Amino acid sequence: MLPIYRRAMAEQFVGQEILVPQQGGLYYWNRQAKSSTAEVDYLTVLNSRIHPVEV
Repeated sequence: MLPIYRRAMAEQFVGQEILVPQQGGLYYWNRQAKSSTAEVDYLTVLNSRIHPVEV
């Protein structure tokens, strides 16, 4: 596998593992400011708290 695809495959795997127990959609966060690259790959809820997941 080409190294450039490893991150995308890891994110896909984690997303699928999060999606099943949540029984809904996948959520993420990205900053809307101009020229900003801030993001969190996934947000998940556990024990009524929101947790960021960075892959």
